[in-house]
Amino acid sequence: MLAIGFLIPGVLAAAWACALPVIIHLILRTKPRKMVFPALRFVRKTHQANISKLRLKHLLLLLMRMAAIVLVATLFARAQQADWRASAEFDQPVAAAIVVDNSGSMDYRGQKGTSLGQAKSVAEELLAKLPGGSRVAVVATATPDAPVTFHSDLRLAGEAVQRVEQTAAHSSLTAALARATALLSGVDIPRKVVYVLTDMTAQAWRDVPRIAEDTSANFAVVQCGGGEAANRALGAVELVSSAASRSADIVVQTTVASVRLGGDVKVQAELGGKALDAATCRLAQDGWAEVALTVRPQTEGVVHGRIALVEADFLALDNERFFTLHVGPPPEVLIVREAATVGAGDETTRLMSFAIAPPGAEGWVLRRTVTTGNLDAQNLTAVRLIVLADVAALSETQWRRKEEFVRAGGRLWIVAGSLMSVASYNAPDAQRVLPAPLKPLEDLPEAMGWNGDDLRQPMLRPLRDETSTPLGAMKFHRRFAIDPAALAPDAAVAVRYADGVPAILTRKLGDGLVLMWNFSPARGFSNLSDSRNIHFPILALHTARSLTERGGESATYTWGQTVSLPLPKGMTNPRVTVRRPGQPAGQTVAAQLLQRVVTLVADAVGPWDVTFTEGAQAQETGFSVNADPSESDLSPADLDAVRRLFPADRLTVATGAEDLVRASRAAGEALDLSTPVLLALLVLMTAESFFANRFYRTPAPTNDVR
Repeated sequence: MLAIGFLIPGVLAAAWACALPVIIHLILRTKPRKMVFPALRFVRKTHQANISKLRLKHLLLLLMRMAAIVLVATLFARAQQADWRASAEFDQPVAAAIVVDNSGSMDYRGQKGTSLGQAKSVAEELLAKLPGGSRVAVVATATPDAPVTFHSDLRLAGEAVQRVEQTAAHSSLTAALARATALLSGVDIPRKVVYVLTDMTAQAWRDVPRIAEDTSANFAVVQCGGGEAANRALGAVELVSSAASRSADIVVQTTVASVRLGGDVKVQAELGGKALDAATCRLAQDGWAEVALTVRPQTEGVVHGRIALVEADFLALDNERFFTLHVGPPPEVLIVREAATVGAGDETTRLMSFAIAPPGAEGWVLRRTVTTGNLDAQNLTAVRLIVLADVAALSETQWRRKEEFVRAGGRLWIVAGSLMSVASYNAPDAQRVLPAPLKPLEDLPEAMGWNGDDLRQPMLRPLRDETSTPLGAMKFHRRFAIDPAALAPDAAVAVRYADGVPAILTRKLGDGLVLMWNFSPARGFSNLSDSRNIHFPILALHTARSLTERGGESATYTWGQTVSLPLPKGMTNPRVTVRRPGQPAGQTVAAQLLQRVVTLVADAVGPWDVTFTEGAQAQETGFSVNADPSESDLSPADLDAVRRLFPADRLTVATGAEDLVRASRAAGEALDLSTPVLLALLVLMTAESFFANRFYRTPAPTNDVR
């Protein structure tokens, strides 16, 4: 069936000018006067017959002139037969490259199944309609550089389509389109078509460059699934560190978002296959919320965890996020106190010890308490944190050891108190460690709180989450006067009092950190020890855990990333076994011995386990792989923007399998009808001139005289 189109359809409005001849004819038409002439009555019958013939001649000329005006308008409108080339060549062999989008969003499950499943069905219908002699290649967007074969046997091409697997890749169509056009450029079949089977999300078309005008291929984009944007999605998992201590509370943070859906969403945290925490978020339609869940590992080694939506929805890949913890023994914390206070009821030391290792949660840390006199004899190699709880003074040697301890990666926590000697803490060796010099202890005329602008500090987040007692209820009576302008160059003020004097200070030294509290939980300094004030134990425990967290590289990766694992120390040529997600047994992989690493491609979502074995030695590690959160963005692409990426007249967009035939037939060039229209116009004008001369010719007068 012919499909006639026009490059300039607006000019067709001029075709209404065909009514002009009719109007002119009606205006200029004359009515003869009636006269009675008895001598000529006998010719009336003959005259009426001639009038009928003359009317037919007028009507014929009128129609010809109207048709001429229509043809002129059609000529200027540039009439085309859009599918002429396709119609002429549809039965000819075709070189086709089928680009199958297998990115993460194609796992969206609608009423007709997943988007990838619909794409495979469309591809099967396409292959069934291709003529004999065609050659077909299949390119997947997640692996555009994989080896590709042109199949003359369309049955083998169908098997290649079915082998395309769903992935969690965040891949656009850019590389796959470039590969498809490059493949077709090396085929000697004249008719070339790239079929793109995608869910038409904006993420799929991001960064796709415009196709070159001189490309020899035509393009047909078929939307498979998509358009059903309703979804609930978890965001990326955030951990302070993948290194954790046994029995320590680990906070796992993420976000939950809702598109076209609302209501309560329950999120659950699991560790080692056991559910440990859950939270329910009430989301508005197209809303989102932050979620923080707590897990506590009870065993050492590699432990895998999972955050999941309790009620799964349409896109499975963003219903769960995985994480991995490398759990070690509890950190050792050394609390230093004055010998003179032993047995005398040292309130600061007692409160700090109780807050750091409260009953029921003391297993997360190995806490030891020593006096300043025994400090030199302590082996600090295994110590993670030293707490100076209202210590009066340290010797020069002790300050130098503390500096070495911090620069090597240790943490030093100084808690102010009435016993502290300003002279000792301002000594040169002490000032190489402390954030700032101290001025004498001062009693405030009125109880004072913290600066409200500083309450957004990350270290105070647990206090903001506690609603039973407002932060403004914390009041302080005594402190050391510290000049903010006198801070060490590498020091910073984390929290200030209401009058601007530093309350919490930090200083970065080497690989370690120094933290100073310019206040004390003792009753003479503040109301923090009040049983009704729960902020102090929360703040102290959170600070202790932050300071004792074990550093380490992230053990959470995104699909497609390259993972490099160092070989264990002491192993020269270990056997490396990798167990991928969902596999019951591991596979042996080769290590790069010169670089002393094992390189893996994170191409499967879930927990991975890696074992290094050499002789009697064995060491385990692991990591987790998640889908890119951007694949949860199901926003549709701008169709007009997509059309502008392709040369004019070389793209057809179909909405599904029912439009497949139209999409394949549209892969051709239009036939310009200007020449036949012009010829028809010339013939029509010649005929009109001929008949007009013949109809209205006046006979030549005769000179016969009788």
